[in-house]
Amino acid sequence: MGRYAYFMSCDHCAPVETIPICSPGDLTRAIRHCKAMITAGSLAPSEHWPPRTPSFTSVPWDELPEEGPWDDVVQYFFACPDCGQLFSLAAETYHGSGGGFGRHDAGA
Repeated sequence: MGRYAYFMSCDHCAPVETIPICSPGDLTRAIRHCKAMITAGSLAPSEHWPPRTPSFTSVPWDELPEEGPWDDVVQYFFACPDCGQLFSLAAETYHGSGGGFGRHDAGA
């Protein structure tokens, strides 16, 4: 896939749920949701890393445990296979400041 979109959801990815992450249970739920969306074909792990976005991830997506332990920062990107809309899963786990899963804003 050579194209990536920001806030241009199609009918295929529009139903993808946004999940705020405020606890370890929320992160587990978000990871499971992402895996289910990948299995359903609604999302695909993305090799694309948006500009000005530092990479903190050391564990490959397919090796990420659903229930931890996790790195201090968890960050992954996904794309809709139809329109290229980017989604991100990001959480700071060390201090517990949270994060979320949802559409990725190019300006964020």
